[in-house]
Amino acid sequence: MKYLKGSLLTMLLVIMGCIFWETRDVKAAEPDFFEEYSYGVSDDHEEYYFSLEYKCSLTIYMEGRQEYEYSYDGGEMSVILDKEDGIFAFDKTIDLPGSFKKTITLEAGEYDLYVESEGPYYIALSGEYYPELSEDEITLEVGKTKKLKVNRINSKVKWSSSKKSVATVNNKGVVRAKKAGEATIMAECDGKKLKCIVTVEKKPASYRVISRKMRTFAKKNKNYKFKTIDVGNKCCLYACSAKALSSESKIYSEGYVMYSSLYPYIELVKKKNDEPEIRLKYFGETVKISAYGFTSLYCITLKAFTSNRRMNFMMKNIYNKYYYNYSNYYYEGRMKGYSIISTSSKLESSKLKKFKTMLKQSSLSMRITSFDDTYMQISISTAIRRNWDKLLKEYELLLKEF
Repeated sequence: MKYLKGSLLTMLLVIMGCIFWETRDVKAAEPDFFEEYSYGVSDDHEEYYFSLEYKCSLTIYMEGRQEYEYSYDGGEMSVILDKEDGIFAFDKTIDLPGSFKKTITLEAGEYDLYVESEGPYYIALSGEYYPELSEDEITLEVGKTKKLKVNRINSKVKWSSSKKSVATVNNKGVVRAKKAGEATIMAECDGKKLKCIVTVEKKPASYRVISRKMRTFAKKNKNYKFKTIDVGNKCCLYACSAKALSSESKIYSEGYVMYSSLYPYIELVKKKNDEPEIRLKYFGETVKISAYGFTSLYCITLKAFTSNRRMNFMMKNIYNKYYYNYSNYYYEGRMKGYSIISTSSKLESSKLKKFKTMLKQSSLSMRITSFDDTYMQISISTAIRRNWDKLLKEYELLLKEF
């Protein structure tokens, strides 16, 4: 058993019956080993090992001679080349005396070479590694570059791009990402075409850029308000508020009045991993003033409905309080909550589309409901609906940053 490893260059054949290995691509086995088996007769098979670092075009030359010059039956010589995973790459049997030569393509890996001969033999391996690109697939952000190289080649390389609007490449193999999409970079050399798939992605969203756009929108458009909640971490863009004052509710008692307000807003936050996220929310508040007793309110749902469409959103209660106002001699209950319609990390496209459709209809009512079925219904005017619709369009524009 002999171990052969390394890189393939040129085949050196020396004295008859010896085995020689090409010095660059597959390193030579020890000379005394091959001398031992060069002229002997192998009753069992001999096994050798070698490794290829890269994909290779390998030429196998095998030659065997009769053990006795005047033998009637010259016998046979068999050579099997087997990859370590059990896949046969070469299997040939010849009559002695005789020779055989074949070029095959081998992938990088470890190989076993089995030889069985009824007479003296020698085997020579030689080959060249295939040229290959340094990368088969790359992902770049818009504006970034990456240099590709063709390994194991000395000739000139011709570079080209299948879609220059997405990614370009110069004559040195430097790829530049232009816009989001996918392109194929091709390298032509020695009659071979090598390909690299380039995926171009948008630059990651920036809290600073998005917050600046929200602030600019509020400055250019009346009836919108921008507010920084936590510098560099949280800010909001608010639309107009729809309000209602009524003495009608599902609580069938007298002597109370209710007030509600509702408005959508865009919230921008920086998460723990420093990535920004925008959220489209609705804020709702309901106040109940009663002359007879305590009233406890707690936000549960936000309902929107037109003549032919209905939508329900769960509300997260952020404030609820009830107390007796000694100055004015009445009981007061108050609840505040919000409902998330959509976020950049969990885009509810169907809900967003449906609600935009409802805003464009001739009438729209919304209702903030408490856990005890107390609710306040707000009729949304045409002017308010237009204001809200414009905020939703701005939200969709901001989503394109992600």
